[in-house]
Amino acid sequence: MNSSTILTKYNSLPDDLKKQAEEFIDALVKKMSTRPTVGKIKKRKAGLLKGQVQMAPDFDEPLEDFNEYQ
Repeated sequence: MNSSTILTKYNSLPDDLKKQAEEFIDALVKKMSTRPTVGKIKKRKAGLLKGQVQMAPDFDEPLEDFNEYQ
């Protein structure tokens, strides 16, 4: 639905319903503006988990379970 269709429908409403439509739109705009990630891309921070992840010393060694396949 495009803007001109919405405007045409809005203009066909009686005044009391126009008021309700405006209040509804205002509520939607307010709801949208309070959401934390609407249209915003958060930047990642390098090193955020530094020191919290550890790799086993034998990480690169072949696994015994795969000996028969090698």
